[in-house]
Amino acid sequence: SQYKSIYYIDQPNLFVGKKILVVDDEEFCLTTIKVLLRKAKVDLSQVDFCIDGLEAFNRVFRHTTMER
Repeated sequence: SQYKSIYYIDQPNLFVGKKILVVDDEEFCLTTIKVLLRKAKVDLSQVDFCIDGLEAFNRVFRHTTMER
């Protein structure tokens, strides 16, 4: 599967060197994901949190154009 399940959360090196994009329109859900990622020892500086699809699109667009 292309999606990582919560069972991978005990593998702290799984996300090292990777960018993570979290999108949800509920602030509570974003906060919950932050807590889970922090517990998994994920470096939150590698995580972008977006409150809506437009913001997420803009971040992905900006990130992909910066890589060129």
